[in-house]
Amino acid sequence: MRVFALAVLLSLALPVHLFSQANFFEGKTIKIAVGLPAGDAYDLYARMLANHMGKYISGNPNFIVQNMPGASSMITANYVYGAL
Repeated sequence: MRVFALAVLLSLALPVHLFSQANFFEGKTIKIAVGLPAGDAYDLYARMLANHMGKYISGNPNFIVQNMPGASSMITANYVYGAL
């Protein structure tokens, strides 16, 4: 028990240098691909997510919702597969 208390005391006494991470997403754009037409429920969810997620990611990136309707969302799936 004494060893643990000593280790905690020493870890608190040592100077700790915290370096902040560089804002990786600063000035970048994140695209959200939606496989359904504009105005659909999934499109509204994606737009609501795009409005609020910029606040929670460091660098405050821009979000774009990109609708690609057709072929039962297979066009969007192929786009995302090709983008990776």
